Amino acid sequence: MISETQRNAFDRLRQMMKSDVRRVLEWREGGNYVAALLIATASESLSKLQDKPDESVFVDLLATHGLTRKMAADVFGALRDGLAHVYDTKFIRVDDTLLVELVVSWGNRKHLTVRRDPPGLYLNVRTMWADLWDVFQDLKRSLPGGELPRRWTKKRMKPADPRSVADWRRWLREHEEG
Repeated sequence: MISETQRNAFDRLRQMMKSDVRRVLEWREGGNYVAALLIATASESLSKLQDKPDESVFVDLLATHGLTRKMAADVFGALRDGLAHVYDTKFIRVDDTLLVELVVSWGNRKHLTVRRDPPGLYLNVRTMWADLWDVFQDLKRSLPGGELPRRWTKKRMKPADPRSVADWRRWLREHEEG
């Protein structure tokens, strides 16, 4: 059904991310959530392309800066799900008395430093992008060009509601361009 290789999918993702994130980072201000969401979802895509757990690449990025892998997985879930579903970061509930806010920094705060009151963890989008771009560069040299992992192709499909099949067929037949 999807006739592309792992290498083709990677090259397309790399080019789109290079263009999109760099364009956002050129803005003088704002865009921190846009950039963070692109970085989180691109890291998830790279994980899927390598047939690894969704958070794998992102966890590696944060672990290189000293967070434990479990903490980094917590950050991934709170950042990615928060930005994708409510366009805000989720808080990490450490225990019954401690909530940690993820604060996405445009570049003014050092990556993974802590705000004491109220508790927060700074995520520097420029550092995250530089780290992710290094992963893209490494994979450009080492990723094979074989078949796409099943998880990748499965996530690229959204089954239509059975009640809309006739509507889809009619729409595609009646609205073809050229």
